Amino acid sequence: MRKRIFIHFGPPKTGTSAIQKWMQNNRKNLLEQGILYPEHKVDRNGVSSGNLLAIYDRQGDSELTLNERRVKTLVAGFEASKAHTLVLSSEFFASRLAELAQVFPQAHFIGYVRNPLESLESHYNQSVKRHNNAKPIFLPKKLPMRPLQLLIADVEAVGKARFMLRAYSAERFPEGDICADFLLAIGYEGYVASPNVVNPSYSLEALELKRWLNKFELQHLNNSVDGLLQSFQGEITRYSCIPNATFEQYRQQAAEVLRDMDGAIEIEGAEVLIKSVEEKPQKPYMTQQLSPEQMSALVGFIRSEDGRLYKQLCSHIHQHSYLESYHSELRKVFTEAYPATKALPSRTDVVTEMLKEKIRALLGKNKSQDNPRLDLTGMGELRDKLKLGNEVSDGIVLRELALFAERNNQIEMAYCLMSRAQKLRPTGLMIRNKLEQLAKKLDQVER
Repeated sequence: MRKRIFIHFGPPKTGTSAIQKWMQNNRKNLLEQGILYPEHKVDRNGVSSGNLLAIYDRQGDSELTLNERRVKTLVAGFEASKAHTLVLSSEFFASRLAELAQVFPQAHFIGYVRNPLESLESHYNQSVKRHNNAKPIFLPKKLPMRPLQLLIADVEAVGKARFMLRAYSAERFPEGDICADFLLAIGYEGYVASPNVVNPSYSLEALELKRWLNKFELQHLNNSVDGLLQSFQGEITRYSCIPNATFEQYRQQAAEVLRDMDGAIEIEGAEVLIKSVEEKPQKPYMTQQLSPEQMSALVGFIRSEDGRLYKQLCSHIHQHSYLESYHSELRKVFTEAYPATKALPSRTDVVTEMLKEKIRALLGKNKSQDNPRLDLTGMGELRDKLKLGNEVSDGIVLRELALFAERNNQIEMAYCLMSRAQKLRPTGLMIRNKLEQLAKKLDQVER
């Protein structure tokens, strides 16, 4: 049988997590039917980046670099195997279709087209769940269509013959199951559904609690909160955050765009999807707010499920007492069982600690007195946090940071900062004099 390569690119919010979890858990069954699916990790909620790292290197949080050596190794292993089909899946592939088309010249791309109206709310909810969004949903005059426009451009650039686009609509999936539809597309037989839901949606109460908590910059607690709130059984599970009139306007725009899209690049099952867009009733509209009673129920749930996490959250919230949200009725309800036990930090204390952290970041790893070196990658963020205008130069900022470090007996740090300030302001008399003073202090420390 001729070898085939399928690249599944999602895109986001089209059941990708469910597909990847099933494929990962059933790699042996897939291989028995000649389908090779490279192994990858999933988190405790069954979510992952799929096969991204099978062919890409990740640089930082977002930059990706294609690893041609891995591609060659992967393809060579597939060619040498008894498998007739190689499947790669990752939502990150959606932004690299043209590149992947060149690297895998024989590959075909599988992707789903979802009602953009549903995508708007789904993407918003995801931004609250995973990306620290603390704002209510933003509703522009026109329904955002950019992801679909980019997909059209990619299909036209790579060629329609290499794409298998399928309508994301439960009405056309076998048994309403996205996994069944995907496996049908790649030629797998004998699918058995998994009883577990991957990446379940929040109830409205959970969504609003997470949005409120995001105001306190959860950081390392974010994943734990997300995982716990997914299991909260709230009273409001069917809801829409879009007012009825706006929803109807968006509905008309979505149907029109999908018709045009189907005419341009062809979508399997497009007629079912368009009919669903036009006729499916909107979920009940709900305003985005959380009552003290709802907050109390959520607190009870968190305390019963993970008392340690509840205490960590309360402690974290108390550390952000300078925020306006801290002085709300909701905060009082949330921390009632674990009130602050010591003096709360002032805004000045918080800024002081932030400055100390930024000074350390600016110094970098090399703190040599003979050749002081500063990594200035943190300057932009520091200026933003301090709300500094262009009238305050980097030289002045570094000078003041140096003086701050000196007052805190961080002499080496002060010397390094003042040295860089002098390079930016070589004629500054005050900087030159202070640098000489700091040099003498360093000599005293060494003795």
